Amino acid sequence: MESWHVAFLIILGYLIFMIAVGIAVYRRSRKKNEDAREFFLMGKNIGPFLLFWTTLATLQSTFAFLGATGKYCVEGMGFIALPLSQGLLLVVLTLTVGYRLWELGKERDYLTPADFFDDRYGSKTLRLMVGFVGAFFTLFYLAMQFVGSSHAISGITGGNVPYLGALLLIAVVTGLYTMLGGMKAVVWTDAAQGIILLGMSIFATVLVVGEFGGVSGIFLKMAEGSPKHLRIPGPDNTYTDMNWMIQFLVLPFGVWFGPQMLVRILAARDKKSIYASSLAIPISQIFLFMIAGPILGFAGFLTFGPGVEAPDQIVPMLLREYVPLAIGSFIMAGAIAAGMSTVDSMILAISQIVTKDFVSQFRYVSPRGAVTIGRIVTILTVSVGFAIALNPPKMLIDIIVGITFTAMSQLAPGFILGLYWRRANRYGIGIGLGAGIAILAVTQVLGVTPLGVPGFLWAFSINWLLALGVPFIWPRYGTLR
Repeated sequence: MESWHVAFLIILGYLIFMIAVGIAVYRRSRKKNEDAREFFLMGKNIGPFLLFWTTLATLQSTFAFLGATGKYCVEGMGFIALPLSQGLLLVVLTLTVGYRLWELGKERDYLTPADFFDDRYGSKTLRLMVGFVGAFFTLFYLAMQFVGSSHAISGITGGNVPYLGALLLIAVVTGLYTMLGGMKAVVWTDAAQGIILLGMSIFATVLVVGEFGGVSGIFLKMAEGSPKHLRIPGPDNTYTDMNWMIQFLVLPFGVWFGPQMLVRILAARDKKSIYASSLAIPISQIFLFMIAGPILGFAGFLTFGPGVEAPDQIVPMLLREYVPLAIGSFIMAGAIAAGMSTVDSMILAISQIVTKDFVSQFRYVSPRGAVTIGRIVTILTVSVGFAIALNPPKMLIDIIVGITFTAMSQLAPGFILGLYWRRANRYGIGIGLGAGIAILAVTQVLGVTPLGVPGFLWAFSINWLLALGVPFIWPRYGTLR
């Protein structure tokens, strides 16, 4: 048996285990009268342990395991702005906006983020806009997780499993257990995958560090060979003051207001679960982005030099260089876990949005019928994500930051003002959201930065100004009905 066969069998065994979890949950659910609330939100009964791990696993995608390492290798220590901003602001958002949304969602039985907009602002149009933003832009992020997981399989097998074959395998497995088991299968597989992701990241770091004489050895070699990597703004002057400001002003909102994150808030059992969810954020950011990321990224720079053709592939390249294949295969299961645990959450969130915020708004759908529609939409979502992933961008982060996160950040004024400002109304929120998305799309397509300011910062700022200003011109209050 060739060495890559061993690697593939290890990964295949991991994928079979994920399917087994989905089948087990499906068999149990068939014995009950499963409805949309149970299928999409696990009956709003996710406790602290499971919510901690499913939040961690959903938040930390393949970018945490593969992309971040490449960013440190190419751009240097300045990239730490991202985990610093997210580690701080995401916790604040969870304990403030998230807690208020959970209380209201429990009282008024919200199933999707758009339920809040419909209830708070009394607008079906706004519901459809929020649903569209959540479902459409999440597809790009979902596709990139397919890309990352597929590259992980192809990389660790030395290319003997081609990218297309790995992509097909990941899409089928993830789609199957999500379609069968719904949120319960997603949450339980997330718990397993979160533990694998965190554990394998630490394991990989320890193994690679030993080859360089410890952490101090890596940083001393970087200080001698490329000191600019250890200073801000970095070797290519990437992390200027403006870039750091952008990291804190826009991107954390885009991460937190993604539907896959918001539905976990709505599905929490109690306030202890919300606290556990908030704790998962800094723990994962510290271990994955602030310890493993720079260490492995700099180890990659020292091993392969500054001209790495595919920075996203530094982790599997390091493992092939320094670690026995069988051990490397177990470690790369962490990258696969990172992608799958984010993909399954996004697939379910999209199917939930389409079912509840679109189909159910135009025709009656029974509780059991909603589950059937959700499973059909799951298949369609996986198919579209697969199609996007067939021709992926070279660097995962470009499309994620450029499209998905910045679009999701446009939902922030509607949630925050809706929860904390009585004057906020449907007109200000709707006009602001529409303008924000339009500006984002135009500047992204044309590749322009008016006055040197990125388009997504213009979109975010103008959205807020309109959401705050229009109610004074068009002063019809939007209150909970």
